[in-house]
Amino acid sequence: MAINDGLPVRLTSIIIYGCCGLFEFICFVVLICYTTSICVTARENSTRIWWSMNCIMPQIVPDLVFAASGFYFEKHFYAPLGGIYNISMATLSIFAGIFAFSSFTGCGNPSQVLTTVAGIFALLAGGLHIANTFMVKRSLEGDDKLFGMSEIDDD
Repeated sequence: MAINDGLPVRLTSIIIYGCCGLFEFICFVVLICYTTSICVTARENSTRIWWSMNCIMPQIVPDLVFAASGFYFEKHFYAPLGGIYNISMATLSIFAGIFAFSSFTGCGNPSQVLTTVAGIFALLAGGLHIANTFMVKRSLEGDDKLFGMSEIDDD
């Protein structure tokens, strides 16, 4: 069943992409603020912080561009490629959250709470990407497939 490509669905997608970009940006800024702490500069958990930053950084600009271009283009959210993009970005966001949570060690630095905040924002962005994947799957029209292969006529 295809979703009508009306204004409410477009606005929902714009809001979801905008929130994803905002959450990812907040996560990245929080991780940048944490890099000046003693735990990271002493190399106790710098590797996990950098992995988290590298997983979350590539998502910020495309999500904000998709949110801004949603006012101009109607169907770019719902192509099968949009579904694959959201699956990939959800995976990267979840990995960023896992790396941020795993960097919480017992070094006693109070700024380690920032890694928990960054992990929460990364997981929220991943959840919104998953929600957008389901919107893409519901809105495919005709013979488009997101999961699986289409049938081939032998006629």
